Amino acid sequence: MEKCLYCNEQFEQEDDEEGEEYFENDLFYFEPVKDNSHFYLRPKDRFIANEGVKKRLRILKHSQSYLETLPKNPPEFEDFIISNINEIEKTYNELLSLLSKKIYSNSEISLLSHICHSELFFRRFDETLIDPIDFISEPFIFERLSPKNSKADLESISDNHNIYINTHESLVSGACITTDNQFLFTTGEYYMIMWDLSSKTIIHAFEYNVNPEPVIVTNDSSLVISGSADDFIRIWDINTKDLISELEDSYPMSLGVTKNNKILIEGSTSGNLIFWNLETFTRDFELVTNCSTIQSLVLSSDNKMILTGSDCGNVKLWDLFNKQEIRLVENQKYRVFAVAITNDCRYVLSGSGEGPLRIFDLKENRNSAILEGHDGNILSIKLYNDDKNAITCGTDFAVKVWDIFNGLCLSVLIGHKGSVLSLAVSYDGKYCVSGGNDSVIFVWKLDCFKVENEIFCYGKCKKGWLGRDNNILYCYYSKYGINVWDLEESKKIMNVSKCKLRPYSVCETENRKYFVVASKDHIFYTYRFRR
Repeated sequence: MEKCLYCNEQFEQEDDEEGEEYFENDLFYFEPVKDNSHFYLRPKDRFIANEGVKKRLRILKHSQSYLETLPKNPPEFEDFIISNINEIEKTYNELLSLLSKKIYSNSEISLLSHICHSELFFRRFDETLIDPIDFISEPFIFERLSPKNSKADLESISDNHNIYINTHESLVSGACITTDNQFLFTTGEYYMIMWDLSSKTIIHAFEYNVNPEPVIVTNDSSLVISGSADDFIRIWDINTKDLISELEDSYPMSLGVTKNNKILIEGSTSGNLIFWNLETFTRDFELVTNCSTIQSLVLSSDNKMILTGSDCGNVKLWDLFNKQEIRLVENQKYRVFAVAITNDCRYVLSGSGEGPLRIFDLKENRNSAILEGHDGNILSIKLYNDDKNAITCGTDFAVKVWDIFNGLCLSVLIGHKGSVLSLAVSYDGKYCVSGGNDSVIFVWKLDCFKVENEIFCYGKCKKGWLGRDNNILYCYYSKYGINVWDLEESKKIMNVSKCKLRPYSVCETENRKYFVVASKDHIFYTYRFRR
């Protein structure tokens, strides 16, 4: 279809320049496949159309809720409200029926095309109420559309965090990046989307009957593999976009692939580890773990071990080739949603419903750190920067960057407005992708979250203050008073030792000849600055 019938019909009556300005050649048009008197949509087009319909359904619900809160007096106004609510319900049901369809009439195709043209097709006469008088039988464009060809979906940049933003219009339950950092795969409602990260565009939409989750790619970036609630694992060819195989009787909560791309490991809802042959697409072995659902799994860098986290709170290591348990790492109180293991196979990271990020030292057989920070469940953990840093996400709407060896939270990345469900880190460690319940994908730049300097502490550091030009650091230690450091030369330049000194704040003079310490004992101490 070359033009949207609704838009075309509407703008044939418009002779003014403003009307022509709305209708341009770069708008998104469907290219339906016609079969007799019916039409089919390609998966990518159907995905975009359905996302547009879902957005209109949300607008209708919001408008209905608002109308129901309005006063019913005088009677004329009550009639107006009731008629509009009835119109909303009629429109809602008509749009809702489109979501389940795969075969469309000509009028339905025209309607879907129009929906994808117009960002809003309801008249706004104030900021809160959307007038539903202009319903879908007589649509009209009142605002400039937001193109749904996804050319700019990943391109708007946040000034605060240097991030790219994409509206997915459904929850983003999974994300993964190919080893060549070229493609991003995200899963949502009924679709898995393939993105070109260099051009920031959608390449393909893989269609499902149910929600796909989880998703991984093979190490040679040739296959993308996803599970789904219909008990199938689907394997797609990344180059041809063809479905290669469907593995039956599988409902994975987690997936992993060996480095040689020959074995697929499934962490199932039954609590077992299932091994699939990716050359013959057959089930090789099922390992009974005596655990509940395997929420997460990763393979060690030497390709010898599998690390799992389960609903029962167990974190376990398994021998990949002998198909047997190596050891129980931890038995936590809450279900373990995320696990990771460093490349040297020494440290195990886990995140659960408890909240803290736990780091276990396999060599010394003890917890080396418990990093507080998340206020809810930790749902994903990824390592980068030679395993010096970890990035986590969870139900507290936050993405957090950690220095795992120094036990520091380097940054809290704020932007999501719902639980953050998935993370993917590029193989060069330069950026991370996050997605969640708020239907938004963020691509965060990670090269700005690094420890620039490490200073040896001569005691337990309680407070720190930076000088005027950020070159001087004042550290208060419980035992040794205040140490003054030159950050450019990474050396201590002076020490203020006073047994009863309990500093509240530190301030320098403009000429940096003196600095003043405000103490909690209600005394100001003035010191001459010296190097």
